[in-house]
Amino acid sequence: MHPQIGKLADKVLNTSLLPIFIFTLLLSCQSIFGPSLEEQKTQDIVRTQKSLIISFLNKGLPKMALEELKKLRKEHPHDPDFFNISGLAFLAIKAPIKATDYFKKAYKIDQKIPFLLNLSSAYIEANNQRAAMQTLKRLIKHPDFSQYDYPERVYHNLGLANEKINRKKIAVKFYKKALKANPTFYISIMRLGQMYQKIGKLKLAKIYFKKAQILCKACYGPISALSSIYISQNKIRTAMNLLKSFMRNKKVQKK
Repeated sequence: MHPQIGKLADKVLNTSLLPIFIFTLLLSCQSIFGPSLEEQKTQDIVRTQKSLIISFLNKGLPKMALEELKKLRKEHPHDPDFFNISGLAFLAIKAPIKATDYFKKAYKIDQKIPFLLNLSSAYIEANNQRAAMQTLKRLIKHPDFSQYDYPERVYHNLGLANEKINRKKIAVKFYKKALKANPTFYISIMRLGQMYQKIGKLKLAKIYFKKAQILCKACYGPISALSSIYISQNKIRTAMNLLKSFMRNKKVQKK
């Protein structure tokens, strides 16, 4: 995966708690002898264009990305990546319904699992949990799902969609299924902690927040959640020490 793509995926995961996946296709050879020089040049240009658009999203410039994508979609109407990235850009400007249109177009061109996963995320953001769950069930039936490297993202979205409609027990089941697939999946760990905190199971909540803290020492979310629990338990000194320790670590990281 391109390093900028990974950076964007991490950013989206940490902010929205939705597994968004940028699937960039390497243009395949059309001949057993490999692409011609002209074809290679075209492929290089397209890859550069994709990297440029992704850099706009990484820099928090989705509107600029969308301006460029409008032209690129016309120039490359059969390249699903430009439609997928358009969907991500619309999610970034809080237009999830518009995003669903582009994820659908990407999937229509190439039936790849990440495009369906992104579509489910857009439905969740648009508060259409029924459509999200239908999309995810369809995804699980995909012929390539058994070989998919990131099943935890699918189970997480099923958990999130169920949580949004107050099916807490089912949500917990799917978050745990996500962690069974990947025990270090940060966003499912955080969601479980938050759910247990809401229903007053603070001992369990602390277990998950501490796991999240270990996984992401630079993340403030677990620290904030843990300190709020300690304060609710009147453990003010423990909360203060936790916050001070985090601030010291942040200073070290900056150096």
